[in-house]
Amino acid sequence: MSLIKNRLFYLISLFLCIYISAVLAEDTNIVKKNFRIGIVKTSEIIQYEEPVPGFKKFVQNRIKADFYEVALPKNVSESEKRIRNFIQCDLYLAIGDRAAIALKKIIKNKPIIVIMVLNWDNLKITSDNITGITLEIPQKPLFSTYQNFFPKMKNIGVIYHKQRTQNIIDRASKAAAELGFELVTAQINSPLEMERAFDKISKKIDCFWMIADPVVYGYNSPFERIIKSCRTLKIPFFAFSEKFVEAGGLVAVSPVYSDMGIQAGDYAIKILTGAKKVSELPVIPASAIIALNDTVAKELNLSYSKMIYSLVHRIIESQ
Repeated sequence: MSLIKNRLFYLISLFLCIYISAVLAEDTNIVKKNFRIGIVKTSEIIQYEEPVPGFKKFVQNRIKADFYEVALPKNVSESEKRIRNFIQCDLYLAIGDRAAIALKKIIKNKPIIVIMVLNWDNLKITSDNITGITLEIPQKPLFSTYQNFFPKMKNIGVIYHKQRTQNIIDRASKAAAELGFELVTAQINSPLEMERAFDKISKKIDCFWMIADPVVYGYNSPFERIIKSCRTLKIPFFAFSEKFVEAGGLVAVSPVYSDMGIQAGDYAIKILTGAKKVSELPVIPASAIIALNDTVAKELNLSYSKMIYSLVHRIIESQ
């Protein structure tokens, strides 16, 4: 009986050794393959460079890969030409809106990871070969964070462009209602209408939320005058980027672009090794930073505990 048991143990062990060796051999083949990864940036501005080092490092620590980078010109046809002449890759990282749109149009049979886009839904870049990370932080935790810095928050003012950000406003209205707040909205078609829209809602609100809308806060936007009006009226201005906190906003909660590169690198590994489906919906950023303008807080007679200050990554003093 002992001999039979020993032989049975030997056969099982042999089978497991053969099975594990096959799995290891398969993994080794995956690691040994030299992948080509294309990084396509909307332009050469510094923000689009921030995710790249973390993305490359994360990928290179796990698989063998060569990276090919290109920054697109403003001209649409020239951008598309540049991508068509770009080296064929196993996977593409699109950084920014124009890179995502151009890659979606041209690359049909290779996976594309999209990051740093303002409004995923509005861009209509959903496809079977596209996934990624949205810039949008869910409004419910966002509003809850704002409330930590302005406990009296009740009526949240926001100015938006219907065609660009109506979907975000719809989600925000629902989130605000669930938290007991009211979203007071003003719709505009041009930045030239922004000051009049603010005057219309200013008496109905106790704080103002700066939505990531490229029409409202794009070229020729009078956002600095809106920030100044908020300070004059003692209305906290909640921004989507710390540069607007430097300009006089109270608080900004924004994604960390370098961490987004690492998150995209994790996606790339899972896609290239078959552990993740490409067509899964985009996810939210894995991390965010809080910037606080302490000068503005004092102007608003707001004081914070050590616990609240511990949430802040950057404290700004402004004139």
